[in-house]
Amino acid sequence: MKPLLEDGSFAVFHRAKAVKAGDVVLVDHQKFGRIIKSVKGRDSNGISLMGLHPDSMPPEKLGHISEKRIIGRLVWQLNQ
Repeated sequence: MKPLLEDGSFAVFHRAKAVKAGDVVLVDHQKFGRIIKSVKGRDSNGISLMGLHPDSMPPEKLGHISEKRIIGRLVWQLNQ
């Protein structure tokens, strides 16, 4: 399975006031820097993320993030 966004792809993200499970987001992760992940869900600890590729880092390793760390939600993409 290929990643959702391959190297060289073009993606447009839009600042979102709220995100929901399944949204693909650009995040300024406190440990891993800028990453693109899918929103798995949210609970009292914050927002949990997951990768869409089988080799992605597991959600447990990514931990929870604050909604303030979300830069934007994917609204359009063009893969090569």
